[in-house]
Amino acid sequence: MRSKVAKSDLFERDCWEAIKPGFLDVNGKDIAADKLDRTQSAKNDRVLAYIFKSVEHHCLEDIGVSETAKDAWKALEEINTDFTVLHTLMHLKEMVNAQKGADEPM
Repeated sequence: MRSKVAKSDLFERDCWEAIKPGFLDVNGKDIAADKLDRTQSAKNDRVLAYIFKSVEHHCLEDIGVSETAKDAWKALEEINTDFTVLHTLMHLKEMVNAQKGADEPM
């Protein structure tokens, strides 16, 4: 999922608040999915459905247990951050271990 495109889509649909700040109680703490009012619950469900449809299938296993859109988004951020760091390290290892073949120019 391309996060900037998804974020703009959710802004257009007036649904970004389900993710940032999320649905908060009077003390500023996240409200559990089963405690959301009808309007919040409907918006949360729309955003979750959007997220589930927008991600690659291999990500669904990691976010499928999320009950709130905010939790799903946070999990995706963590997956993508870890994925990026892992790939960077793998590429660095390839560069360090690369050897020039006898028939290759410098």
